[in-house]
Amino acid sequence: MCEIITFFSDYWCWIGVILVVILPSAGLSIIKNDMQDTTYSLGKVLFLAQIGVMLYSTNYIGQEYATSRLRATLLATPKRGQLLMSKLAVLTLITGVSFILSMSLAMLVVKLNHQVSWAVIFENSVMLTAVLSWLILTYLSFFASILFKSGIVPLAIFASLILGMSQLMLVITKYAIYLPDLALMNYFSYPTSPLFLSRMCGLIVGLIWLLPLVMLASKRFLCRDVR
Repeated sequence: MCEIITFFSDYWCWIGVILVVILPSAGLSIIKNDMQDTTYSLGKVLFLAQIGVMLYSTNYIGQEYATSRLRATLLATPKRGQLLMSKLAVLTLITGVSFILSMSLAMLVVKLNHQVSWAVIFENSVMLTAVLSWLILTYLSFFASILFKSGIVPLAIFASLILGMSQLMLVITKYAIYLPDLALMNYFSYPTSPLFLSRMCGLIVGLIWLLPLVMLASKRFLCRDVR
């Protein structure tokens, strides 16, 4: 409960959650398309909503470094492993709940705006697997913030990738598909695109990005001074 209060005590975390919940449905309300393109449009707005995911993931721990609140927390809670796990549990819960709310609102918008059958609505439920991409980027942003002892640098890096930097790099080199956001791109596509890695390969690449970062950041958090 204390960690949930800590999360929502930062207004940037609030903004991030609001973005991930509202952006997909707002985007679908604006986009005018045929029903054959609904899944494609849903994938695009869910992909862009990851900016909000990164915003609250980086600021959750980043604002504690910026205000030196983490130092006081560790003095009161010397078991750093338990503290780190509780923060991860809060992030996982918030990301999962936000994704469910975001998908529910998006499906409601599709139903009301396009007057489609429930069969089409359930066809779009294939996008539920996109939560895996959200979770991996949540953990990447969180652990990168620990490594840099700041949320600003990781947010700038990952947000620039989501907003088009990775697509620009893909024009220059085909190896850009192994960047963390593009590796998971097919989780936002139905059917999957041959331009990107398959979902299973993309998940493996995402984990390859994540695991070294987890080990380095965890070691820094658990074993070194947080000042």
